[in-house]
Amino acid sequence: MRWLKRIVVGTLSVILVLVALALIVPFLIPTSAYKDQIETRVKAATGRDLKLGGELKFSILPSIQLSARDVAFSNRPGAARKEMVKLKGIDLKLRLGPLFSGRFEVEALELIEPDLVLEVDKDGKANWQFDTVAGAPPPAPSSAPKSRESAAKPAAGPTDILASLQIETLRIQRGNVIYADVRSGARYEVAKVNVEISMPGGSRPFRFAGDTEYKGKRITFKSEVKSLDDVAKGQSSPFSFDLVLDLAKLSLAGTLHAGAAPKVTGALKVDVPSLKALLAWLGNAVPQADIFGPITLAANVAATQGGVTLSEIDTKLFKGTAKGRIAVTTPGGRLAVAADVQLRGLDGHALLVAVGATDRIAGTLNANADLTGTGADGKAIQNSLAGTANFQFMNGALRGYNLAGMFRAIGDIKNPLEVVQQVKKAVESLNKYDPDQKTDFSELSASFRATNGVFATNDLRMAAPLIRVEGRGTISLPASALDMALLVKAVPTLQGQGSQFAKLGIPIPLRVKGPFTNVSWGLDEKALGDEIRKKAPDLIKQQILEKPGELFKKPGDIIKKPGGIPDLFRR
Repeated sequence: MRWLKRIVVGTLSVILVLVALALIVPFLIPTSAYKDQIETRVKAATGRDLKLGGELKFSILPSIQLSARDVAFSNRPGAARKEMVKLKGIDLKLRLGPLFSGRFEVEALELIEPDLVLEVDKDGKANWQFDTVAGAPPPAPSSAPKSRESAAKPAAGPTDILASLQIETLRIQRGNVIYADVRSGARYEVAKVNVEISMPGGSRPFRFAGDTEYKGKRITFKSEVKSLDDVAKGQSSPFSFDLVLDLAKLSLAGTLHAGAAPKVTGALKVDVPSLKALLAWLGNAVPQADIFGPITLAANVAATQGGVTLSEIDTKLFKGTAKGRIAVTTPGGRLAVAADVQLRGLDGHALLVAVGATDRIAGTLNANADLTGTGADGKAIQNSLAGTANFQFMNGALRGYNLAGMFRAIGDIKNPLEVVQQVKKAVESLNKYDPDQKTDFSELSASFRATNGVFATNDLRMAAPLIRVEGRGTISLPASALDMALLVKAVPTLQGQGSQFAKLGIPIPLRVKGPFTNVSWGLDEKALGDEIRKKAPDLIKQQILEKPGELFKKPGDIIKKPGGIPDLFRR
């Protein structure tokens, strides 16, 4: 959300400059001066051109009032748009009495239809950073002679004025703000912004409220700082911030800590009725099925110049809960993430689909992760993840594959010499994904150790009514692929076709690998041969007792045929 921070900082910078100019100009320029002298003064102060295209009014009683129409403030040289700010009008009311004691109290300042462009160029320089033009014309001399005292006193600058500034009401009507970063190509726009700011000073609260339109949705917001005066003195002050739209609500209530190490602490609450609708509004691709449901989040927030930490996280999502702690810091200008989270009772299928992992595993998910990562962006952080993690799916299913059906596809063993070919053919059937097929399981679990985004396990387990699975291998996030070696064993109670093979207790060694979106299943023939050799005497004995005719129909095959006795017992 760096772009949002830059929009706020840039907008406030421009507003403060406009306020300072509105306050300074009436005292530097005689009322009889022409508009071009005001424009000259602004040029000298900012290095930019100010154009007052419409009517300019100035009066002193009963309060000082300045009104201008069709105002334009130029952009940096080489910027995409000529004007940085365009306003349909600006109206200022300044209380006269406080001026005699050196205080500036703005009764009302209104910016009508401001159109603001905030840009960062290819060199990383922002257009709200102002330069004074060398050789700009000096201020026009006043016709009235100055007293010795006033001549010795330096003129007040914007900083001096803003230090003693109080604003009863600042309104922005129907404003537009565009933020663009040439380096990344990022561009964001908020339209029809209405804002009301109250900065009365002293012990009275600072208030900020308004609404805007973004991607067709109306967003309302408000904030309050109990005492800006305390913050300015390096002390702490309570504050609050609320943001509401029909797709989400966010509130943050806490304390602003000023001083040498400023920070913000508080309680964060987020309520999203439909994550699917929110993601679609933000422009993210989402599945057609409404699998997301509502999400609520509560956490303690601590934000400093070095990063943000969410602790005591308590989130309800995907029919379960997530708890833990997440810290995001910026060491050396890079992002660093440390997460220690616990997931309990989640809809595992919905979560995996939501994060774009897979739609082929379902079940109630419990998981733990203690991971760290660094990088310039989310992808780099993902590819650097290190730490430990584990998961457990309960009472779920492996969708699209029937591992028990694989044993049934082996059929009856007519000739022990053809076992390998029968098994290989049955395994190949798994590469034909069938959404109507599945392998129900009571538990699927594994623990992992991660290095550079690659998660390695040697204890994958799956318990199903008719089969048992053990496995080891890796899941690579950088490659978006997996490589797992599995041993699948049918329970001896398997009935019907394949029961012969199941009763022998020979596990089928599988190699499952490839990209997440196109996993391939293959038979590890060497490993199967090793398992068959262990069971070969039982296999031949069973065949002799049950179907001796099949074994000796072509006796020469026992010696000559590939997979025959010499192959079975070859070491």
